[in-house]
Amino acid sequence: MTVSQPRLKSCIAKNSFNRLDTLFSLLLLVVAVFCFIKIWWYLIGFGLIGDDPEFAKEDLSLQFLINRYQQWSSRLVIESILVFSTHHLVLYKAVLSLLFFSVPVAIYLALTKILPNQSAVNNTLNKAVLSLAVSSLLPYFQLPPVGIIAGMTNYYFPIVFLIWSYSLLVSFKDFSYLKAFCLLALSLLAFSHEQCCLLAFLTLGPIYLLKKSNLKLFLVFAVLCVLSVIFHATCPGNMVRTVDATAICLPEFVNYSLFDKLSLGTILFIERTITSTKIMFLFLAGSLFLMLLGRVDNYKTYIAKILFLICFVAVYVLLRKALPDVEVSTKQEVFDTVTATFVVYSVIIALMLVALLYLQDVSIIGKVILLWTFLAACAVTVLIGWSPTMFASGLRTEFMGVSTLCLLALGVGTTTNQKTVLSVFKVMLVVFLILNLRKY
Repeated sequence: MTVSQPRLKSCIAKNSFNRLDTLFSLLLLVVAVFCFIKIWWYLIGFGLIGDDPEFAKEDLSLQFLINRYQQWSSRLVIESILVFSTHHLVLYKAVLSLLFFSVPVAIYLALTKILPNQSAVNNTLNKAVLSLAVSSLLPYFQLPPVGIIAGMTNYYFPIVFLIWSYSLLVSFKDFSYLKAFCLLALSLLAFSHEQCCLLAFLTLGPIYLLKKSNLKLFLVFAVLCVLSVIFHATCPGNMVRTVDATAICLPEFVNYSLFDKLSLGTILFIERTITSTKIMFLFLAGSLFLMLLGRVDNYKTYIAKILFLICFVAVYVLLRKALPDVEVSTKQEVFDTVTATFVVYSVIIALMLVALLYLQDVSIIGKVILLWTFLAACAVTVLIGWSPTMFASGLRTEFMGVSTLCLLALGVGTTTNQKTVLSVFKVMLVVFLILNLRKY
């Protein structure tokens, strides 16, 4: 029996694409493992720096927590861990390592439950490699300047526990008290930071719309989230800290209008994303535009997508050079940095929002979930405009929002049911991982 020539060509092309996809998977695996280990080694290499020595002077006691609650912060769980860790540095590094290596596992479990059967990612190698790669792209470099223990316990630990909470929510199909207890424990740790708590509150809708979690467990998570929001909002220490920080860091903050705060938060978010976390911004934008370019049917369109990614990076670099890093410390300085280049980036972000609505192979509910998550990630970062320490805090306040955008980019990239498109996505990840290494 003879095989027709067109069919034979199709089989040859399919086998070639499969071999390329395997090659790109192995390349991404090697690069991701190297980056992951390098970042881990970078993080555990620090001693007590920044604010860490100040916390090392404290003794963990009930009176210490009462004083902090009344005079400074609602982050009682975080500050308990922080003070304890400064006195037990080796144990802290062991816990940090455990959490660091657990993140790809949590992402892998979530992908296993969330991805549709027709997704091109739906095999063990793809899910494992992509989970490891995206874990290596999170903006860890934003945290050490404030103090490695202070930065990691305040910003990294909560987001890790939130990722695990989400992973368990979509994994548990039936209710049990043991599952509810595990979810409560993880959620309590995640909600101990007001920004992470707000992020969880804003993404309750997408989690519910996924229809992957047990309703009782979802209600447990949601109720604890709402109670935590109320706890943070009514904490007297947060109010005292705001007054003190205003007097010390930004006296004119008391005269800022709602528009001023919204404008400052938005401008700082966009500019810091461009200047500091550009790899994460580029990853999300590249994922969106890659999925919009259509199907890859032959080598010509395959090469065209690779060339697109190269051009996309080149254009971004050229635009980035037109917007130099500027240290700002007043409202006027922030508004003075609004240039034509800034407007270009704002337009790109607006186009990204529109692009979410036109993704192929994504249901209407899926588009709503992606768009909702995008807006929630931006919102928790823009809220820095409501803090008098918006200039003094530096980049660490963006960690949770930018990390969410990274995970969102993974969600966008895994929506395709075409292996050829997925292989280009892997090439893009390899490029970004290598570029991101410069931060470490």
